[in-house]
Amino acid sequence: MEIIEAAQRPPALIQRLTALWQQSVSATHTFLTQENTLRIKDYVPQALADIPLLLVAVEQGQTIGFAGVAGQNF
Repeated sequence: MEIIEAAQRPPALIQRLTALWQQSVSATHTFLTQENTLRIKDYVPQALADIPLLLVAVEQGQTIGFAGVAGQNF
């Protein structure tokens, strides 16, 4: 696995990370309705574009995770 800093954030990367976000939330946030998830999803691409530090985990050419950091917040 490789962890890279995503200084450049082309639309294709934002789309992959948004899809990964949705899969993760659907699997783990069972307290959210599908409507809630879709509403929140609308904000995810902009949040990914704006976060000061975005780290992306890649394994065998596949994006498998990410973390955003803003100041002391993850």
